[in-house]
This record gives sequence, C-alpha cells and structure tokens, in this order.
Amino acid sequence: MKIVERTYERTIETGRDVVWWNYWDMEHFVFVHDSYVTNRALYEDEKSAVLELGFKIPLFSFMTSNSLTYMMLTDEDTHKVFNIGLFGILSFTTIKVFKETDRRVRITMNYQFLLEGWRVLLAPLMGHMMGKWNERAWIEDVPLKLRRQKAIDVGFVD
Repeated sequence: MKIVERTYERTIETGRDVVWWNYWDMEHFVFVHDSYVTNRALYEDEKSAVLELGFKIPLFSFMTSNSLTYMMLTDEDTHKVFNIGLFGILSFTTIKVFKETDRRVRITMNYQFLLEGWRVLLAPLMGHMMGKWNERAWIEDVPLKLRRQKAIDVGFVD
C-alpha cells in the first residue's frame, strides 16, 4: 500500500461560520463546482452526512463516475471526510478551520489517498491532481463565501 498525502493552507476574510456553512452546503456542489454532476444526500444530521456524488473523471471530463462520501464534524474546528472514489480509491481528508480574527480564518486541508495493487501506479498523478483540484475548488468557492459574508454583514439571518 502507498499513501499519497498533501496539505494545503488558505486564508480568507470571512467569519468562521461562513466557512463551515460552505462545507455543509451540499447543494452548491453541482451549481458551483464544475467537476460535480450529481449530489444525493443519503443521510444528514447536524454533525454528519453520507453523500453519493457524481463527478467528471479527471482528464476524461466527458465521462462520469460516482463516489460515496461520509463527512463528519469531530469538534468545532475539525471536519473529516472519508471517500471511496474512482477505481475504488480510498481517501481521507481532514479540514481544520482556525479563527484568526472575527473576519479572518485560516483553513488547513490534509488529503490522503490510499493506493493498493495496480493503483500504486497512479501515485505520481495523484499528487499532481490533488493540488490542481484543491486550487480549482478554492477558486470556485471564494466568491460564494465572500457573498455570504456580505449578506451577513447587512443583516441576513437564516
């Protein structure tokens, strides 16, 4: 078995609650993120969710596949994601959100892909793809987070 691991860190000028809202707003996946084509919540409560996600296959975006994802909040700062994705590859993601000020947070995202058997051959590609995927998802989500913060600033309440 080979584990391919990468950690990325980002900061954004929003409140901590905006960042958590974005991670748990599962409906936005297919509307905001170009790589997702379907999203079906199989189970959801205040601290966990099970999703079936349909996504475009990297490098072959005309083809799609499905994944099964379990997300959970383990404490007020930590979100864990367990996924079985393309080719049956297991991945584990730990997201930590740190409040630096009322209007600035730092987010660390640690991704681990467990590759077994022939999938070990994908290791060099996985490391490269993680960085590209993280950058793309971040760019797609930033406007949503900033809009949400602006709405809260003018008095919007859920």
